[in-house]
Amino acid sequence: MVAKSTSLQSRPKSTNIIMLNSKQVLDTEGQTSSVGQNQYNKDDDEMKKSKVVKINVGGEIIMSTRDILTRIRSSKLASMINGNCEDISAFDCDGNIFLNYNPILFYHLLEQLRTLEDENFPIFYPPKSRLLVIPFRQMFQELGFPIASLSNDDIITINVGGEIFVTRCQTLTQIPHSKLAIVVSSYRIIDTDENGYLFLDYDARLFRYLLSQLRSTSCSQISTFQAPSSDDRKEFNAMLIRLGLIDKI
Repeated sequence: MVAKSTSLQSRPKSTNIIMLNSKQVLDTEGQTSSVGQNQYNKDDDEMKKSKVVKINVGGEIIMSTRDILTRIRSSKLASMINGNCEDISAFDCDGNIFLNYNPILFYHLLEQLRTLEDENFPIFYPPKSRLLVIPFRQMFQELGFPIASLSNDDIITINVGGEIFVTRCQTLTQIPHSKLAIVVSSYRIIDTDENGYLFLDYDARLFRYLLSQLRSTSCSQISTFQAPSSDDRKEFNAMLIRLGLIDKI
């Protein structure tokens, strides 16, 4: 259940929430006040017992159950919900934990927490909108969620220039310190398509030719990559350089 509210009370423009470890807010005269902290301390025992938790995310009140918000017990979010004040940066005027993120990003995370099948092996996906991928992953990491990694036998689907490729992770990670291997193996998704697949902005024909060589050659035997033709060599090598598969020529 998600509820929206204007949780920050009306006050003069000089009043601001300050993200400090002291968890203080400024009153209308510019004097420090611990209203949010005191309210939080006062209700701390009740909050720990309550099944429903309210969080102020970017000025919007989001409500969910404690069990959902703490499903990944090792996360910083779970620690905050369980009352660890050291992990809490600020409170709103009603004593709710304040998180300075776009509510849309938090909703996306919350929905995945609600439908998470295996808490021991959590897999999360960024939003479909490319503009939201980077800020989502920043929030994701700041809230202490683990970044999933892929094993060599895992199957990965990628979108290259509008064409879908499906292959094993080990095929794309044969050169371990390349940008391609890092992006694939650690799921550090910089860009995704509308289906959430990793998106690489290269000529699909050239990538298909590269993929064929990666599939047929072991890492120990890779010395050079061959372009489809002499006419393609410049663009093919540029792709290899950007993927970190060869040094600059």
